[in-house]
Amino acid sequence: MVKSIQKAGHPLIITQNGKPAGVLLSPGDYDELVYKKAFFDSVGRGIADTKSGNVYCTKELKTALIERRTG
Repeated sequence: MVKSIQKAGHPLIITQNGKPAGVLLSPGDYDELVYKKAFFDSVGRGIADTKSGNVYCTKELKTALIERRTG
């Protein structure tokens, strides 16, 4: 079953009483999903920060980064 998932490149939907109960993915597909979710979450936080005015000008950003490095 695992080999067929890896060859086909498609996840296997596991059902219980005829209803979807789980999904079996290859490790690569799982890693890709986790990475994409983290990326989209980060973009969402950035957009929310921009809308709320939680932003830095270039000078403030440079100062904050220097403080973190030397901190």
